[in-house]
Amino acid sequence: MPDNVKKPLLADMQHVRITKLYDIYGGVLSERQREAMELWVNEDLSLSEIGDSLNLTRAGAHDRITKACAIIEDLESKLGLLSKTEKWAQELRTIISLAEETDGGEKIAGMAHKLLDEM
Repeated sequence: MPDNVKKPLLADMQHVRITKLYDIYGGVLSERQREAMELWVNEDLSLSEIGDSLNLTRAGAHDRITKACAIIEDLESKLGLLSKTEKWAQELRTIISLAEETDGGEKIAGMAHKLLDEM
């Protein structure tokens, strides 16, 4: 969640998760929530900068982003698309590794790489 006091590794990991969730579920947010999330996730603006850009207070920007994050986290808890995608990506990496160790496995590895790139 948005926070002015960054705890470097944890905050970065949470921001990456929210970015991934936003990529998957962002389309269900309201236009105003998407605007705020775009500025926070993709432009990496501070809450004050987001507030200035959207004609909100810092608290208003925080509230909008917090609600949007809650919505996409709730969707993930119900649908699990991010966790499934990450699991599939790991399985594909395993297939690639095994295929590369096998004679003639280049075609399998190539197909798995293609699928992984499309994720």
